[in-house]
Amino acid sequence: MSTSRTYRRKPVSSIIFKKLCWTPAFAGAFALLLLFPLTAHAMNWEIAYPMSKLSFEGTQTGTPFTGNFSVFQASVNFDPKKPDSSRIEVNIDVRSAKTGDKDRDQALPGKDWFNSSAIPFAQLNSTKVRKLSDKKFELTALLTLKDITHEVVLPFSMEDERDAQRIKGELTINRMDYGIGVGTWANETYVKNAVKIKIDLLARPVP
Repeated sequence: MSTSRTYRRKPVSSIIFKKLCWTPAFAGAFALLLLFPLTAHAMNWEIAYPMSKLSFEGTQTGTPFTGNFSVFQASVNFDPKKPDSSRIEVNIDVRSAKTGDKDRDQALPGKDWFNSSAIPFAQLNSTKVRKLSDKKFELTALLTLKDITHEVVLPFSMEDERDAQRIKGELTINRMDYGIGVGTWANETYVKNAVKIKIDLLARPVP
């Protein structure tokens, strides 16, 4: 009695793949793909908070004043050589705002100003970072204050400071865009609408 067997022909692509796997060139290329990811990632930076500052400047009844937020948290994922892959986020505790003036500092947490008991945090979230020149960059971000969000542009610079980088930048916002200083304070007779925000950070790359 005769018997017959059915042979299934393997796909050509499978045969070629198996042959390639045995070649040294293919094996080396495959190893490189495993060792190095296809997508580049920016480096993380650690902020030295005792040597960093987040401040603001305004004008009240014709007299300039300065203040600072003593409590904030920054997450910086940034590569100066490839800034387009960066991600920067800053979370600010507006309850920590102080200007050194008793009456002003008592007013800031109120509903007309930061309303900090209901909305204790402000956020800055980057959407784009581009290089302007050596050591100078431009951050485009969404700034949220009192749950109101607007796009802002923050130019900043980086300078060597021992084993770290000093990051400095500033931008000017209109406080009324965020509902800060409303009611009887909305008139510029008392407080000018333009408020300057400054960053001064000491940061080290995380190994």
